[in-house]
Amino acid sequence: MIVFAGFALIYMKQALTLDYLWAGLCLLAQYVLCFAMCYRKFEVLL
Repeated sequence: MIVFAGFALIYMKQALTLDYLWAGLCLLAQYVLCFAMCYRKFEVLL
C-alpha cells in the first residue's frame, strides 16, 4: 500500500485521501484474518 500511495503521489500527482487509509485497513484486516485462521487451524476468531 505504501508503494501504491507513493506512486499516486509522485507519478500521478494525486492527493492522499482517506480512501488510502481505508484501503490499507482492509488489506491489513484481510492479512490478519487469513493468516490467523491458518495458524489456528481454521478456528473461528472471537
